[in-house]
Amino acid sequence: MRGKGTRKAKTRARYKRKSFKNPYFKRQQKSTFKLSDLPPKTVLLVIGIIFLVCAIAYALFLSPSHHINNVQVRNSDSRNTTTIEATANAYLDSYHFVFPAKNIHFFKSEGLETE
Repeated sequence: MRGKGTRKAKTRARYKRKSFKNPYFKRQQKSTFKLSDLPPKTVLLVIGIIFLVCAIAYALFLSPSHHINNVQVRNSDSRNTTTIEATANAYLDSYHFVFPAKNIHFFKSEGLETE
């Protein structure tokens, strides 16, 4: 006899443990992403692109250079011009979602005309 157990007993013990290994298929290892695995040029490029996108978004949507500062009323026969200017300024002080209404890109003249 060989050692402690026979081949049949060892196979039965492995079956009860429910751990089988097929020699033809290797177990896939979990892939873990590490920032240190990327080349430094790629990391700097991604950071640069993110910074550029944030700078453009700020310049277009939040920068004071794109805000409406002056309100002028012309050819108003039916109402007092100060009332119209006060209504326009109140409209410009409101917000559309998180962006100020006084931004040129979010200003809607239709909303002001109806008031």
